[in-house]
Order: sequence, then C-alpha cells, then structure tokens
Amino acid sequence: MLGLKPIKRKLVRGVHGVKEVNVYPVKITLNNKNITLQSDATECDELFPDKSVGLLIGMNIITKGDFVVTNYQGSTVMTFRVPSLQKIDFVAEITDEQ
Repeated sequence: MLGLKPIKRKLVRGVHGVKEVNVYPVKITLNNKNITLQSDATECDELFPDKSVGLLIGMNIITKGDFVVTNYQGSTVMTFRVPSLQKIDFVAEITDEQ
C-alpha cells in the first residue's frame, strides 16, 4: 500500500460495468524525472494477476504533451514530452510520400 488518502469518490465505467471508487491526488514523474505532472487518479482492481502493472496512464496525462510509441527494428520505445512541440501524424507522412 502507498498510504494515499482519498479526496473523494467517483463513478467509473469499465469493461465490467460501473463502480464507485476512491480518487487520489498524485504526482507522476516520467522520462527519468524530466516530467512531473499532477493529476487525480482513480482506484482500480488489479490489472494483472501477477501484480506486474501498478499504474495505467490515461488520456488525462497523455493529452498534456506528445506521446509516441515506436517499434523500430523490433525494439519498442515509448516517449513522452511536455509541452507539445509539433504535430506528429504518421498517416499524413505516408500520404505525402505517395
């Protein structure tokens, strides 16, 4: 347990229906401590039986900057920056090349 104190309760909708859960204020640090964001986090059931996943980052965080996942030469890399610096559109790049 992290010892977080809930600030309110909220209804959330998931694949198993609607459930009332605790909401916590959190500070999330990404990219080797270069990016720190504050947000509310909702409680959820274990994401994996082996407890290997402890946090699911949602659109409330992703929409604060540029988020990209690549798999170049079989190596998956996730990168994120704040603030957003440019529009990244792979579909437009493909269209421009044709």
